[in-house]
Amino acid sequence: SEYTEMLLEEARLGAALHHPNLVEAYDVGYHEGQIFFTMELVRGPELRNIVREAAKVEGRLHPSYAIGIVTGVAAALHHAHELRT
Repeated sequence: SEYTEMLLEEARLGAALHHPNLVEAYDVGYHEGQIFFTMELVRGPELRNIVREAAKVEGRLHPSYAIGIVTGVAAALHHAHELRT
């Protein structure tokens, strides 16, 4: 279907992205009629849990941590948008 092809194309583009702030995508394809893709396993706490715990302790996430997170996300998005296929 068209949706399947769009999904596969997005996964292929994602596999071409290499940046420290992005999870690596290793492979995408079909196996026994099912679409699959494999990605890097990143160990550590989820951002939502970090923010939740900071709110319990300090009432909010400290601005310097928030700025660091947003800067990292922006750097990854910039890298993704600069990708040429």
